[in-house]
Amino acid sequence: MTSSPFDMFGNTSLDVLDDPFEVIEESESDKYYRIMRQTSTFRNIMDIIKFFLCIGVIIIDIYLIIIICRNKKLKETKTNKYVMHYAIFNILQFISLPFFEISVEIFGLWRFFSWHFYCLGRQIEDVYIVGMFLCCLALTSEWIITVYYNSIVKQFILKILDYSILIIYGICSLFLLLNVIICYNLNYVITILLDGILYFCLVIFVLVCNCLKSKVKNPSNKKMYSLTIATVMILTWLPLYIYHFCEGWFYRAYTFRLFIILTFFIPEYLAYGSPIIVIVLLAKLNKYYKVAFTKSCNKSVQEYTGDDEYFDESEDEVNENVNSLASDATLL
Repeated sequence: MTSSPFDMFGNTSLDVLDDPFEVIEESESDKYYRIMRQTSTFRNIMDIIKFFLCIGVIIIDIYLIIIICRNKKLKETKTNKYVMHYAIFNILQFISLPFFEISVEIFGLWRFFSWHFYCLGRQIEDVYIVGMFLCCLALTSEWIITVYYNSIVKQFILKILDYSILIIYGICSLFLLLNVIICYNLNYVITILLDGILYFCLVIFVLVCNCLKSKVKNPSNKKMYSLTIATVMILTWLPLYIYHFCEGWFYRAYTFRLFIILTFFIPEYLAYGSPIIVIVLLAKLNKYYKVAFTKSCNKSVQEYTGDDEYFDESEDEVNENVNSLASDATLL
C-alpha cells in the first residue's frame, strides 16, 4: 500500500529531538586532550628554550674540556679527568639522537630499523647518561677511598681507579650492546627500568657518603669538593627520573598526567642545565679552576703554582708588588 504524505503525523515511532541546551558532561580523557591542544603553544615555547639551553650547555662542556686539557695542574688530577669525561658524555648525550636520526635518513637505514628506530635512538641516549653517572660514581668512590681507607688498601684501589676511565667506556659499550639486544627482542621499558634502578642505587650511595662526610675530622677542600660535585651531578637528575616514573605508572590518571606534562620542563631544565651549576661550583670550590677560568677571560693574570691547601702564589706576588710600589712612592 502506498503511504500518504500525511502518515508522518500519525507515526508514534519518531525519535524525540535532543535538548539543544543540554550540558554534555566531558570525560576526563576528552578534557585532557582539549587542554593539551590549548597548551600546545606553551609547550612549543618551552621546547625552544630547552633547545637553546642544550646548545649553551654543549658550549660550556666544550669550554670545560679545553680548560682541563690546557691546564697542567688540572689535567694531572684524577678527579678532574672524571669531570672532563663527564662533560664528554654529556655532549654525546645531546648529539647522539640527532646524529642517529641524520645518519638513518642520509644512508636510508629505515628499512633495517623499521619501528625499532625510536627504541634504538632512546637507548643510545641512555647509554651516555649511564656514562655520566659512572663518572659520578668514580668521583664518589675516589672520595670515600681517600678519606676512609688506610694507606695499603688505598694504594691498591687507587691503582684500579687508574683504569677506571677505560672501565667506564667498556661498561657503556657492553650496555649499548645489551640495549640493542633487549630493544629488538623485548620492550624498551625494561631497559629504562634498569637505568632507573642503577640511578636510584647511585643516589642512595651518594647520600650515604654525604652523611659520612659530617664525621670526617679536619676536612680539606681538596678532599671534599669531588663529593660535592658528584652530589650535584647526581641529584639534579632526580626530579626528571621521578617525573618519568610518575608518567609511566599513572598513565590513566589524566589529571595528574596533565600536570606532569605541563610542568615537565622544570626537571628537564634542571637536569640538562646541571653542567652550568657544576662549572660554577668548580670555580668556587677549587682555586685552580677559578684561576684557569680567569686566565681564559683575562690574559693578564699571572701563572700560578702551589698546593691546593694554600692560596695561589700569584696573589702573594700581587701583594708584594703593591707593597714595593707603596714603599718606593714619593710623597706629594
